[in-house]
Amino acid sequence: MSLTFEIDGTSNPLVVRLAGRLTLGPQLAKFTKEVHAKLLAQKPAGLILDLSEIQEVDSSGLGELVVLYSSAERLCLLNPSERVSRVVSATRLTGILPQLPDLESARAWIASSR
Repeated sequence: MSLTFEIDGTSNPLVVRLAGRLTLGPQLAKFTKEVHAKLLAQKPAGLILDLSEIQEVDSSGLGELVVLYSSAERLCLLNPSERVSRVVSATRLTGILPQLPDLESARAWIASSR
């Protein structure tokens, strides 16, 4: 399954729900471009990436998450699968990509990080 995503353009912080594979391909580039554009246009308090439906992530996907981290004031990963969580931990990115279990916790983390 290729990457699909939905941007909740009305929420602050910005919430993006992803599904499929966060791997190299045209959808990954489209995802990053569209989210980056929303961040520039809306300047939200933070970015919450819902990865609960992401089955796989590769180095390109991780790289794009780091790119978005550099563009967002605050960024966190919402409910990543165990597989995705292991990859983030193994690459020692948990310091910049905190993983939170639910939307309420993610919103509270962004609010407290200001």
